[in-house]
Amino acid sequence: MNEKLTIALYLNDEYNKNDKEVIDMMNGIAKVSPDIEILYKDKDDVLEDIRKKDPKLVQILERTNPLPATIELSNIDIKDYNSLNDEIEKKIFVLEEADPTAT
Repeated sequence: MNEKLTIALYLNDEYNKNDKEVIDMMNGIAKVSPDIEILYKDKDDVLEDIRKKDPKLVQILERTNPLPATIELSNIDIKDYNSLNDEIEKKIFVLEEADPTAT
């Protein structure tokens, strides 16, 4: 069994990597464990990732790019998950709400 987790945090549109709240969140996450890899991707980076996987889909999305900026967390040890979750909840307001209709 793989004991490492990967998590994607989707930011609300009004936040980016230069906002104090986002910086504080990323710094707090880094303090949970130095092994956690933290990667910020702006909307264009996320769109480019999708372009590599599905170029036809990007043709539809690139007109308005509805994709959120994202903080990708990887190499998360299962033992750090609860502490990480607590840290993320401190700044949960910077994250996009999950769509309750999504399946």
